Amino acid sequence: MLQRVLLETDDGLTFVAAQPASEAEFLYEEIFVRRSYLQEGVLLSEEGSPVVIDAGANIGLFALLCVQLNPRARVIACEPSPATYPMLSQNVSAHENVTCRQVALGAAQGTTNLHCYSDAPAESSTRPAER
Repeated sequence: MLQRVLLETDDGLTFVAAQPASEAEFLYEEIFVRRSYLQEGVLLSEEGSPVVIDAGANIGLFALLCVQLNPRARVIACEPSPATYPMLSQNVSAHENVTCRQVALGAAQGTTNLHCYSDAPAESSTRPAER
Protein backbone atom coordinates (compact mmCIF):
# COMPACT_ATOMS: atom_id res chain seq x y z
CA MET A 1 0.00 0.00 0.00
CA LEU A 2 1.22 3.47 -0.87
CA GLN A 3 1.95 5.93 1.90
CA ARG A 4 -0.39 8.90 1.57
CA VAL A 5 0.06 12.59 2.20
CA LEU A 6 -2.51 15.40 2.34
CA LEU A 7 -1.53 18.35 0.14
CA GLU A 8 -2.98 21.85 0.02
CA THR A 9 -2.16 24.26 -2.80
CA ASP A 10 -1.84 28.03 -2.58
CA ASP A 11 -5.29 28.36 -4.18
CA GLY A 12 -6.89 26.20 -1.47
CA LEU A 13 -7.24 22.88 -3.30
CA THR A 14 -6.76 19.98 -0.87
CA PHE A 15 -6.17 16.42 -2.04
CA VAL A 16 -4.53 13.17 -1.01
CA ALA A 17 -1.57 11.81 -2.95
CA ALA A 18 1.07 9.15 -2.67
CA GLN A 19 4.47 9.73 -1.13
CA PRO A 20 6.73 11.13 -2.39
CA ALA A 21 4.60 14.25 -2.77
CA SER A 22 6.86 15.54 -5.54
CA GLU A 23 4.96 13.52 -8.17
CA ALA A 24 1.60 15.01 -7.16
CA GLU A 25 3.11 18.48 -6.99
CA PHE A 26 4.42 18.03 -10.53
CA LEU A 27 0.98 16.84 -11.73
CA TYR A 28 -0.73 19.81 -10.06
CA GLU A 29 1.68 22.19 -11.80
CA GLU A 30 1.17 20.43 -15.15
CA ILE A 31 -2.64 20.27 -14.93
CA PHE A 32 -3.71 23.40 -13.00
CA VAL A 33 -0.93 25.90 -13.63
CA ARG A 34 0.41 25.11 -17.11
CA ARG A 35 -2.94 23.66 -18.28
CA SER A 36 -0.98 21.06 -20.25
CA TYR A 37 -4.08 18.90 -20.71
CA LEU A 38 -5.92 21.80 -22.36
CA GLN A 39 -3.65 22.53 -25.31
CA GLU A 40 -3.51 21.76 -29.02
CA GLY A 41 -7.16 22.68 -29.48
CA VAL A 42 -8.46 20.67 -26.50
CA LEU A 43 -10.85 22.71 -24.41
CA LEU A 44 -13.67 22.28 -21.95
CA SER A 45 -16.77 24.33 -22.62
CA GLU A 46 -17.73 26.56 -19.73
CA GLU A 47 -21.34 26.32 -20.96
CA GLY A 48 -23.76 23.43 -20.85
CA SER A 49 -22.91 20.05 -19.33
CA PRO A 50 -20.02 18.51 -21.29
CA VAL A 51 -19.00 14.91 -20.64
CA VAL A 52 -15.32 14.19 -20.04
CA ILE A 53 -13.78 10.72 -20.02
CA ASP A 54 -10.62 10.87 -17.92
CA ALA A 55 -8.71 7.74 -18.94
CA GLY A 56 -5.92 7.04 -16.48
CA ALA A 57 -7.33 9.51 -13.95
CA ASN A 58 -4.63 8.76 -11.36
CA ILE A 59 -5.56 10.74 -8.21
CA GLY A 60 -8.19 12.86 -9.98
CA LEU A 61 -6.53 16.21 -10.52
CA PHE A 62 -7.77 16.61 -14.09
CA ALA A 63 -11.29 15.65 -12.99
CA LEU A 64 -11.06 18.36 -10.31
CA LEU A 65 -9.91 20.90 -12.89
CA CYS A 66 -12.85 20.00 -15.13
CA VAL A 67 -15.44 20.60 -12.41
CA GLN A 68 -13.64 23.78 -11.42
CA LEU A 69 -13.84 25.10 -15.00
CA ASN A 70 -17.45 23.97 -15.45
CA PRO A 71 -19.33 22.85 -12.32
CA ARG A 72 -21.95 21.21 -14.57
CA ALA A 73 -19.41 19.02 -16.40
CA ARG A 74 -19.91 15.28 -15.98
CA VAL A 75 -16.62 13.44 -15.56
CA ILE A 76 -16.12 9.69 -15.79
CA ALA A 77 -12.75 9.06 -14.17
CA CYS A 78 -11.19 5.67 -15.01
CA GLU A 79 -8.20 4.44 -13.02
CA PRO A 80 -7.13 0.78 -13.02
CA SER A 81 -4.45 0.87 -10.31
CA PRO A 82 -5.64 -0.70 -7.05
CA ALA A 83 -3.12 1.49 -5.18
CA THR A 84 -4.20 4.78 -6.75
CA TYR A 85 -7.95 4.27 -7.17
CA PRO A 86 -8.82 4.89 -3.48
CA MET A 87 -7.09 8.30 -3.64
CA LEU A 88 -9.01 9.17 -6.80
CA SER A 89 -12.28 8.23 -5.11
CA GLN A 90 -11.45 10.27 -2.02
CA ASN A 91 -10.31 13.35 -3.96
CA VAL A 92 -13.46 13.63 -6.07
CA SER A 93 -15.97 12.43 -3.45
CA ALA A 94 -17.42 15.93 -2.92
CA HIS A 95 -18.48 16.14 -6.58
CA GLU A 96 -21.65 14.21 -7.45
CA ASN A 97 -21.03 14.73 -11.15
CA VAL A 98 -17.72 12.79 -11.07
CA THR A 99 -18.10 9.03 -11.42
CA CYS A 100 -15.12 6.79 -10.70
CA ARG A 101 -14.53 3.42 -12.32
CA GLN A 102 -11.67 1.07 -11.48
CA VAL A 103 -11.04 -0.01 -15.07
CA ALA A 104 -8.46 0.44 -17.79
CA LEU A 105 -9.52 1.65 -21.21
CA GLY A 106 -8.11 0.12 -24.36
CA ALA A 107 -8.75 -0.78 -27.96
CA ALA A 108 -10.07 -4.26 -27.17
CA GLN A 109 -11.85 -6.01 -24.34
CA GLY A 110 -9.66 -8.29 -22.26
CA THR A 111 -7.25 -8.43 -19.39
CA THR A 112 -3.60 -7.51 -19.04
CA ASN A 113 -1.01 -6.91 -16.35
CA LEU A 114 -0.68 -3.42 -14.92
CA HIS A 115 2.79 -2.61 -13.62
CA CYS A 116 2.56 -0.18 -10.69
CA TYR A 117 5.53 1.76 -9.36
CA SER A 118 5.49 2.79 -5.71
CA ASP A 119 7.98 5.59 -6.38
CA ALA A 120 5.93 6.99 -9.29
CA PRO A 121 2.29 5.79 -9.28
CA ALA A 122 1.36 8.05 -12.20
CA GLU A 123 3.69 6.01 -14.40
CA SER A 124 1.77 2.76 -13.95
CA SER A 125 1.66 1.03 -17.32
CA THR A 126 0.83 -2.11 -19.21
CA ARG A 127 4.09 -1.49 -21.10
CA PRO A 128 6.87 -1.32 -18.49
CA ALA A 129 9.59 -1.22 -21.14
CA GLU A 130 8.34 2.27 -22.09
CA ARG A 131 8.88 3.65 -18.59
